[in-house]
Amino acid sequence: MVFVQGKGLSQGVARGVLTPLSRASLPAEREMPWDPEVERQRLALAVEQALEKLAALQAELYADGRPQSAELLQAYMLVLEEEDFSEGVQTVLLRERCNAETAVTAFCREISREFQQSKDAYIRARADDLSGIAAFLTGVLRDEGIRDTGSEEIILFAEELSPMDLLQYGGKKNVKGFLTGRGSYYSHIAIFAREHALPLIRCMDGIPESFSGLPAAVMDGYDGRIVVEPDAQTLRAFKAPAARPGDAGKAPFRSGRMRILCNVSSSAEAEQVLAN
Repeated sequence: MVFVQGKGLSQGVARGVLTPLSRASLPAEREMPWDPEVERQRLALAVEQALEKLAALQAELYADGRPQSAELLQAYMLVLEEEDFSEGVQTVLLRERCNAETAVTAFCREISREFQQSKDAYIRARADDLSGIAAFLTGVLRDEGIRDTGSEEIILFAEELSPMDLLQYGGKKNVKGFLTGRGSYYSHIAIFAREHALPLIRCMDGIPESFSGLPAAVMDGYDGRIVVEPDAQTLRAFKAPAARPGDAGKAPFRSGRMRILCNVSSSAEAEQVLAN
C-alpha cells in the first residue's frame, strides 16, 4: 500500500482505478511559421463555439437546480467575451507566429502569473481558473470530445483539472472522484465539486508516480487521504462518516456576508476591487 496525504477540497469517499485524464497534445510546430490570419480566424470561431457550449451548459445547470455552478460559468463567458482577452491572444499570435492553441495557453499563463503574485488567497485561486479557461478553449480549437471512460469504477486524476472536466465527466456513473495537483478551496473546480457532491482532493506535491499503471485506490475527501493498492482492512475502514465538524462541503460564507462576483483581467484590477 502507498499512502498519500493531500488536501480535501470536496467531501466524499470513493474507490476505483486511478485513471489519468489524458488530453490531446498541442499541434506540433511546423518548420514554417503559422499564418497569423488563419489562426486568428480559428480563434474567433473557437471563442464563438465555446460561448455557445457554455450557454447551453449554463441553461442545463439552472434547470438542474445548480445555480452556483451556472453563475461560475458566467465568469468563463465574461472572460471569453472581453476584447482584452482576444486582443491579448492575437498579440501572442503575431509576436510568436504560433498556432491559436499555443497562443491561448501562453496568454493565460501570463495573466495567471500576475494573479499568483497577489497576497489574497481568493485572487491567487483565479490563476487556476484561467488554466481551466485555456484548457477548455484549446479543447474547442482541437474539436475534442468527451473520452470514453468505460464501465469500471474509476478515480480520474490530472495535474490540472478544470470545472469543465467535472461537468463533462462528473455525470458519468463510473467516475467516483477526482484528484488534482492544483487548486484551492476557493477555486472554481472546488466550488463545482462541492455543489455536485463529487469527492475532490489536491495532491500537495503534485500527482505522485505511484498513480501510474492504473492501480486501485480509495480516497477520502474529508481529510485528504489517498491509499493506493489498499488491503481488505483498509477498504472496510474507508466509509463516509455521518457528519464531521467543520464540514468541508459547506460554503465558506455564512449569514451576515455576501458573495460578490467581479470580472477582472489583471491582478491590478483585482486589487482595486478588493480595496473598494
